[in-house]
Amino acid sequence: MKVKVFSNNTTDGTRYGLKHANTGDVCHSATAKWKTARGAQNFAKRNGWEVVA
Repeated sequence: MKVKVFSNNTTDGTRYGLKHANTGDVCHSATAKWKTARGAQNFAKRNGWEVVA
């Protein structure tokens, strides 16, 4: 599955999550919960997902 990293601004700072590259829907298991974009990318790689720009 191809995913993209997205950012969400909160009161605690920016959080990053993953969404489907084709549809733009947020992945249920990968909502905006990482403090860095790199953390979201590493999660995708561990689950066998391909991160696209």
